Amino acid sequence: MGIRGKLSAVLLGVALVPVGVLGAYGVYRTMVALRRTALEAAQRAAEMKAERVEDFLQTTQEDILFLSLISPVRRLADALGRGDSLGVARWREVVGNILGTFSQQRKVYRRLIFFDHEGRGLVQVYSDGRQAWLLRGVTDSTLGTSGPLEYKLEVTDSERKKRGELVASV
Repeated sequence: MGIRGKLSAVLLGVALVPVGVLGAYGVYRTMVALRRTALEAAQRAAEMKAERVEDFLQTTQEDILFLSLISPVRRLADALGRGDSLGVARWREVVGNILGTFSQQRKVYRRLIFFDHEGRGLVQVYSDGRQAWLLRGVTDSTLGTSGPLEYKLEVTDSERKKRGELVASV
């Protein structure tokens, strides 16, 4: 190879090395920018999801508070506190109907259970999102109430002797 070939090879190398370096640097910067954009998009999506979950939990907390404050639930707790078995039976039916209607209107709740102070499920309503069923009879809490999301709120009688617990499972 003559001087002309060697000079051409050197000039070609001098021209291609910077182009190659710039190309590699461009690829690196593009990857960094894409990674940053993807992380920002994932963070925005996570924040939006967290806001929706927070709104849902706030609504659920308000629903449980509402249910615990309605008169029949309070009267059931009062009847439990007095040991009035006829009153308990009467208010169980009323509370069961209210919880059944509530679960049909608020389709996210799969179970609404009112526990007595001994942990027995006095009123249990199960729903598939379209229809609700009132489970009659007292069942032991050992049957389990765990669901994907579960919320509990204590309801006490007016004399604060005995407590009930209202549980919603989503």
